[in-house]
Amino acid sequence: MTSNRFPAKRGSSASLDPVVAAKELFEALWQPDIELAIFHCSPHYDLPALGRELRARFGDVQLIGCTTAGEISPEGDRRGTLTGARIASRGAK
Repeated sequence: MTSNRFPAKRGSSASLDPVVAAKELFEALWQPDIELAIFHCSPHYDLPALGRELRARFGDVQLIGCTTAGEISPEGDRRGTLTGARIASRGAK
């Protein structure tokens, strides 16, 4: 039995431009069998624009997100960033 039943992957973007940030997070997390993407972002983003960009990139994938006072990214503790993780289906590697 494997301990990694639902493979997860993390990514982040330091860009405050919602278009660039969503693109960078999407590119870091995407794979065809993604089930869920969770993100945390600085409240300094244009949140409606970031939401539109993430939805446009991730399509029908379930998204959960919130603003933070600081983000824990693959690069460590950060501020003013977009960071997230994805969970893929059981068959993903």
